Amino acid sequence: MDLRPPVLLSLLRLLVGVLLLSIASLADWRTRRVGDAPWGLIAGVGLALLASELVSATRDPLPFLVLVPPALLFLDVIWERGGGRFVNGTTLLFYGLSGLAVLFLIMGFSGQGPTEQALIIRGLGILTVILLGYVFYYLGLLKGGADAKAFMAIGILVPGYPALGSFPLLAVRPPLLAPFELLFPFAMTTLLWGALLLIGLPVAFLVRNLARGDRRWPQLLLGYKAPVDQLPRFAWTLQEVKDGRMRYRVVPRTTAKEADLEALRAAGVSRVWVTPQIPFLIPLTVGFLLAFLIGNPLFALF
Repeated sequence: MDLRPPVLLSLLRLLVGVLLLSIASLADWRTRRVGDAPWGLIAGVGLALLASELVSATRDPLPFLVLVPPALLFLDVIWERGGGRFVNGTTLLFYGLSGLAVLFLIMGFSGQGPTEQALIIRGLGILTVILLGYVFYYLGLLKGGADAKAFMAIGILVPGYPALGSFPLLAVRPPLLAPFELLFPFAMTTLLWGALLLIGLPVAFLVRNLARGDRRWPQLLLGYKAPVDQLPRFAWTLQEVKDGRMRYRVVPRTTAKEADLEALRAAGVSRVWVTPQIPFLIPLTVGFLLAFLIGNPLFALF
């Protein structure tokens, strides 16, 4: 029995994802800022498509509870609110209701049929993505809030590994489908491809810097030198003067302020090490497409 999503729904997820992620990537390239509208649309379509699968599969109300946690938790992520007790109380309510829904789903899981169980597992896999989105953001693995929201939205849009005829080329075997959808969901595959696409950047920096004679380690793998008076619009500095001493950074702090640049000029620096602010939504969008067409590279090991 094929428990993967229907081909038509997989195609809709692909088209919606590529379209809205491309629009967001264009904004990311131009301004390095992306509003919440694309993520809300992606998540909304994802929940609607998952609901349509549930309607086709069952009339039992229990599996429909799988829609509650991702809807509430993602709403909490993109809901712009001020501070105060109302925020804390609302967040607590959202997470409390989500926890109850998960509890009921776990308690009633064994009484469901194979299709309903597959849909419940996909829905719970969305929670894995949302929680990982928080973790990756606070650890700095996803630098911007838009990147984390995009990752979460992809998890809602594509909760299960898709099926498009002979694609993806690396398809997971049925016995491993449920574990992967719960523990390594599709959004993680998209993120993995996005990270792989960025691996070539240090090599490009290395070649460029060696050609120009800029050989400071490890900065030559992290960025390049730019004139202090003509810094790129979207870049962080890896070099600063602090307490009268020249210091080099591996992890950029913030965009250099004019006072920081004045200190560098006073120290006789005409070209400063910088690292570009990579619009990560672009490789993430390409990774989304590759995940659909090629699949999870880890599947080649199984």
